[in-house]
Formats: sequence, C-alpha cells, structure tokens
Amino acid sequence: MSLLRRAYDEALAWAPGMLAERLEKAGEFTQAKHFAQQAADAGDRQALEELAARRKDDDPNRQWQALLANGLTAGGTPAAPW
Repeated sequence: MSLLRRAYDEALAWAPGMLAERLEKAGEFTQAKHFAQQAADAGDRQALEELAARRKDDDPNRQWQALLANGLTAGGTPAAPW
C-alpha cells in the first residue's frame, strides 16, 4: 500500500485505480470509491465500473446500480435515467 500511495503522490496515472482495488479488498469502501472516482476523472473508468458491479447488491440507495445504468454527472454523482 505504501508504494501505491507514493505512486499516487507522484501522479502516476494508474495509481488511483490500483489503490481503489486494494482498498476495496481491505474493506475500505469509502476510500475505494474516492480513488475509483479519481481514476474515472482521469479517464480510467474501469476501476469505478468494477467497484460498482461488485457493490451493486449492497446498495440500499441504488447509487451503484444508477451508476452502472446511467453513468456519472460532471459533479461525480450518478446521472438520472435518460
């Protein structure tokens, strides 16, 4: 984890997605979402889409399901159906 954090601090493009994956495995879902969204903002949607797919069944507010179905707004919230 420390090497990944250092890579993130050095602004390496692949670091946020990998941090999201590792944090999710450690049960740190809020931090995992944060880094997955940062990866998506930088053009790497894979980490966020994979996190949403794995978390969609543990989703009382249907946020992950909405993200998978409709994507994100520019503000980073799930978009409304269109």
